Amino acid sequence: MALKETYVKLLPDARLVVIDDSRHATPLDQPERFNHTLLDFLATADLHSQDH
Repeated sequence: MALKETYVKLLPDARLVVIDDSRHATPLDQPERFNHTLLDFLATADLHSQDH
């Protein structure tokens, strides 16, 4: 987890989300949570891109 946290600090607009009870196939394991998280990120990223 520490390596992932380091990447998040280095990448602008990055965020680390841990989805419980999921492994490498998160879109299959937790599709509703994954989709909600992705759409939330995209909406936020779209707002930030308009600021530049």
